[in-house]
Amino acid sequence: MKKTLLFSFLFSLFMGGLYAQSLEISYHNEVITNDQELNILADPQASGPAEVAIKVKNIGNASISVKLRKYDVNLMDGTNVTFCWGTSCYGPNTYLSPEAVRLDIMASDSSFHGDYNYYGTQGTSQSRFTFFDEANPSDSVSVVVNYTVGYLGVNDNINIGLSISNAYPNPATTTSYVDYKLPKSMTGASLRINSLLGVTIQDIPLNRNEGKAAIDVSKMKEGIYFYSLIVNNSIAQTRKFIVKR
Repeated sequence: MKKTLLFSFLFSLFMGGLYAQSLEISYHNEVITNDQELNILADPQASGPAEVAIKVKNIGNASISVKLRKYDVNLMDGTNVTFCWGTSCYGPNTYLSPEAVRLDIMASDSSFHGDYNYYGTQGTSQSRFTFFDEANPSDSVSVVVNYTVGYLGVNDNINIGLSISNAYPNPATTTSYVDYKLPKSMTGASLRINSLLGVTIQDIPLNRNEGKAAIDVSKMKEGIYFYSLIVNNSIAQTRKFIVKR
């Protein structure tokens, strides 16, 4: 009986060590859970790529060498995703980093960024980035990035006569305002406020065809937020603003 208990105890320790999570990733100092989605917005008129930068931290009990795997879930035609990791940057046809980054216990690395090259193409593309221990690939953590350029989710005909302004003041401390305009035939629109990690903070009904919406930021933490015009349960336009004390 004692041998059985001892074996069970040792086996549980072995399995616990085998599947222990050694990696933690964060975006703008917000910890990202495994396979969490990030929404990155880009101006279709901008000349450069849309970029996401992720910090990787070793929270395990031993030093590890970390590699990166990219998987393009869904890309718009004519677009591509490149990435940098460690001291090197790689083209769109590289899906596994040749280089590993050595991380000591509780050490962090901020060299990663994933660039979406969209060349003016509007719509949403999605890529997954997985960071893993080179010696134990099952010890990994992933993030899914939605790169959105311009409008999405609403027919172009609906977008005619529809607009939202830049938030003001921006940065905001207590209240920020957004001017909006809707076609006369449109009903059921709202302004949705999301955190950087996609969590919905507020839904503000828009009951008139034209007006000004007030966003109460007094209880929101400092950081970057997004506001989206929601029409027929779809996102018509999205912009970002900053809360700063």
